[in-house]
Amino acid sequence: MTKKCALFIIAALLLIPLLGIIFPNRAEAIPAWARKYDADCSLCHSPAVPRLNKTGQKFRWRGFRMADEVGQAQDISKVGHFISLRGRARAEYQNNETAEDSNQFVWHDTTLFYAGALSESLSSFSEIEVEDGEINIVAQIQGISGKSDHFTTLRIGQFHSMQGAGIGGFDRPTGVSRAEPLNSRSLTTSGIPFRIRENQKGIEVAHVRGNSRILAQVVNGLGVNGNSGVAGDQDRDKDFVLAYERIHDDNASGFTLYGYRGVWHNGAIGALGEDFRFYRYGALGNKIFDSGTEIIGAYFRSEDTVPENVGPDVQGDSFYVEFEHYLKDPDTTLLARYDWIDPDDSTKGDTRHIETIGVVHTYERHLRLGMEGNSATDKGTNKTNYGLVIEAMINF
Repeated sequence: MTKKCALFIIAALLLIPLLGIIFPNRAEAIPAWARKYDADCSLCHSPAVPRLNKTGQKFRWRGFRMADEVGQAQDISKVGHFISLRGRARAEYQNNETAEDSNQFVWHDTTLFYAGALSESLSSFSEIEVEDGEINIVAQIQGISGKSDHFTTLRIGQFHSMQGAGIGGFDRPTGVSRAEPLNSRSLTTSGIPFRIRENQKGIEVAHVRGNSRILAQVVNGLGVNGNSGVAGDQDRDKDFVLAYERIHDDNASGFTLYGYRGVWHNGAIGALGEDFRFYRYGALGNKIFDSGTEIIGAYFRSEDTVPENVGPDVQGDSFYVEFEHYLKDPDTTLLARYDWIDPDDSTKGDTRHIETIGVVHTYERHLRLGMEGNSATDKGTNKTNYGLVIEAMINF
């Protein structure tokens, strides 16, 4: 990357916090549940939206209800308490050594949410997202049985398996991008197109006692083309997820222990009756300090059992560490992240490294601007690609 390009990225990353100092508009609670409870965003989010604090995490665990609403009838007559809309626009720049450079404006997605508690024990969550001309749907029904701090839940449908619905590194990212170990379809070189953040169709049973939750999921897993449980997939095998989560403080510092066992049938390579079996094990943790600083770390172990006529079994490792600091005035978060992936233990010099720095600022009630710059180095080719993305997200 040229010196001129590097200076441009640095200058761009400084722009948002400077504007925030000039126009320090505080974010208010958004969108639907803030209207329902007439609450500021700090009720459920800290240190910055969309990260959830202890109140927010338990609200989600209970099926989108507060502690005193467990077992209580719900008023579902006010649509504004259930429906929200999100849109995200981006400007993306890539300076590539391994491909052509790119520079483009992108409408990333439009998403409609309809979610909340419906009755004494039932709730639902529906998310319809249009991205790159494709419609992605998350739709689930959840039931709860028990007391406000000791209960069991049953969830069925197509849902966020762990990413976007968990503790620490499994919560939604503050910045524009997710960590590569969560987002990548190639944590090993075996070719299995699984990524940990994938939405899943299936069923989940979870039990909560105090600040701890243990859950088990049975899901469809991957279709032959790598998508999650696509229509027409003849795979009758099911995948399994086990996880244990623990919240340590009111900021929702905590950890998650995670395990995934999956089967993938690759009709293009494997002969009839052959399959790939894969396992993902992970430990994630975060600490949020009262000062607004957060440290996040995660490690994942990947093990793929490959048919003999295709190739050898493959094991890999990956981790990431992220530092964030929230500035209350001007409602801005600064972040830095380091991702590391070794897709094959038996091969030397094939690791990938990604360094990311970013800034996020909320304007007025509904507009959120984010900016990230990153460099990604493939040690096998010794090539480095650089990127910059600016995102405007609106919620209401």
